Amino acid sequence: MMGSERAKAVEAESTTQWVARVLGLTLPEPPAKVGRAKAERCWLCGGATHGMGWPQHAAIAPTFTQHNTAAVSDSDAVCRSCVALTRAETFQAMVRARGLGLKTWTQCGWHSYSHLVLEDGRYDAPVPSRMRDFLLTPPAGRWLLAINTTGKKHTIFRGRVASAADFFPVQVDEESLWIAGGDFAACLAGFERLTALGCGKDGIETGRYHPADTMRAGLRRWREAEEAFAPWRERQPGLVGLVRIVARSAKAMEELGLAEAPEPPPNRLTTPQPQPAQGSLL
Repeated sequence: MMGSERAKAVEAESTTQWVARVLGLTLPEPPAKVGRAKAERCWLCGGATHGMGWPQHAAIAPTFTQHNTAAVSDSDAVCRSCVALTRAETFQAMVRARGLGLKTWTQCGWHSYSHLVLEDGRYDAPVPSRMRDFLLTPPAGRWLLAINTTGKKHTIFRGRVASAADFFPVQVDEESLWIAGGDFAACLAGFERLTALGCGKDGIETGRYHPADTMRAGLRRWREAEEAFAPWRERQPGLVGLVRIVARSAKAMEELGLAEAPEPPPNRLTTPQPQPAQGSLL
């Protein structure tokens, strides 16, 4: 394939097809007894099947519940990349081959973890701290970050491949977010200013704080930090939700030595008690 033809083919890839290619996954052929589906576009991802798609009934397990998110609802074909990326055995084989050390179980598959895929073939099932660091300094080139907060949903086929470090997509469960890198860093800093004061993540995300948090932080410091952060909650709730997932908690801030000391209680002046006159009897 010539360079220009290869470039066009890569541009036409769906997200699952890009992921399968850069990870070097083996794409399963449909069994001879079921044959190949005729549809040109994949039911699940919308990518080209190149005449090698699986019949939908043979490709998608009965336990798959995300039918409403299919890209081409009237197609009867599923591309081989989507078949590979919805099968537990494919994921577990990759974990073993790469020595990833991830916990697996009988039904463990692509729906069980979050995924970070880079165009050079590197893969990670990132924990929140790894996501935080990555999003603060995303690399040049193409990459995919698909975050799974439940361990029960497929996220890769819904995601989009990023191609810039200053404005990029992040898949969070079934929501696709477009994030400006500067906005992420600023929102994270505001969020962690509040966790450093001892505030819980739920309160920061919703604006409904537990009274104990505000008392611990001190009303003056909490009010200053909250007033600075509130516009993020109003303008970009999706970004706040993402930041909540990856931000350091109050406990983590304390363990890292980044927590602020509780504000001392206000100095309350006491009313002087009258002193008995000299020589008087009490």
